[in-house]
Amino acid sequence: MHDFSSMAANTVIYSASDDYSGEALTAQVVPHEFTKYKGGKVILGKHVIVGSASTIVGPSVLGEGSSVGAMSLITKDIDPWGIYAGVPAKRIREREKTLLQLEKKLLASQSIS
Repeated sequence: MHDFSSMAANTVIYSASDDYSGEALTAQVVPHEFTKYKGGKVILGKHVIVGSASTIVGPSVLGEGSSVGAMSLITKDIDPWGIYAGVPAKRIREREKTLLQLEKKLLASQSIS
């Protein structure tokens, strides 16, 4: 998680997930050679906000300034400064960048002289 990023209550992040196709066994107690899973790092860029009860499955990079609506499913990278929602999440519009000016004001007000 980068600076100014946040997640609402009941957000779940999985760095890996079993293969649900039936081509492999599932469960944590099954030896690795009999399983097949998708997984990797999950990165929340600067100014990312994730709505409540959303699920993120890695590998996924949520680009700077992206916004995820409540109860959405992220299973791949999402581009910066977009608003995403749905299952699976789709980009629905651009996100405003006004908050970048507010970040500068906040940081300036916290400076130690």
